[in-house]
Amino acid sequence: MKVTLVVTVFNEIGSIESFLDSVLKQTKLPDEFTIVDGGSTDGTVNAIKSFQKKYKWLKLMVVKNASRGKGRNIAIKNAKNELIAVTDGGCVLDKNWLKNIVEPFKEGYEVVIGYYKPFYQTDFQFFCGYLMVPKKINETVRISSRSLAFKKHVWKETGGYEENVDVGEDTLFHFRIHEGNYKTMLQSNAFVYWQMPKNSKELFTKFLKYGAGHWQTVKLKGFRKFMILILGSYAYFLSIIGSLLTLNTNFLFFLISLFLIASVYVGIKGSISTNNPKSLIYLPYLFFLKNFAYVAGFTFKKAVYRRWRLMKSKV
Repeated sequence: MKVTLVVTVFNEIGSIESFLDSVLKQTKLPDEFTIVDGGSTDGTVNAIKSFQKKYKWLKLMVVKNASRGKGRNIAIKNAKNELIAVTDGGCVLDKNWLKNIVEPFKEGYEVVIGYYKPFYQTDFQFFCGYLMVPKKINETVRISSRSLAFKKHVWKETGGYEENVDVGEDTLFHFRIHEGNYKTMLQSNAFVYWQMPKNSKELFTKFLKYGAGHWQTVKLKGFRKFMILILGSYAYFLSIIGSLLTLNTNFLFFLISLFLIASVYVGIKGSISTNNPKSLIYLPYLFFLKNFAYVAGFTFKKAVYRRWRLMKSKV
């Protein structure tokens, strides 16, 4: 049961040490550990190299401007082992994550889907986690390369990760796994902690990129919630503009009332679910901020991609 752990990073200086520490504390260490850096300029590479001096089995590859998908594919292609485990640099691994996620392969499974939980230190991050981490547990919702393991032949047969996108590079890979005839298992005790956005800017930027990336990678027709969000938002904003242009104050008041009712509903529902009255303040704001960012990213996807790639080329 030799396993290769694959991770991609880019400017992760704020979280790389906690991630590496969580790898070293695993009850089962990886037989091979490959990190592909996309050309970090913030000290991430030096931090990894300092660990590398002590732990020779840690392999670092720097591929400047490589997308996350390309980095993963490079690492998997060069992996010595048939069993591959993948996660993200911005996560912290539970100490038994690797042990638990590889255990089912002894029974002939080809894909094991782990779980992820929100990592938070502030109220802002706690409520981001409430909104961002799915509560429903099934393969189509919970599958993520933050916590996933598979046989190398699955990666080959599905075509691997998408390399030409900056966000959502793993979505089509996950769809192909789900649609393929692979022996798959959900492993509830194999989980990682996913670090939540620390402020409004980080949350907005994350969902702006999600919106820009999903138009290319997500089968929107199969995800009604995405279609409802996008088309419903368009209809709402056009209705606002129409009521302003026609000076239809009654209709404008109705639209504003809908917004306020939705805000109260989100806050009350969250307050009941979390048993935290702060939900009434945080959740309406975070809910509409992330959805607005997503729709904006989807709408102005080309501009978002140009800006993202320009920023990466400068570093």
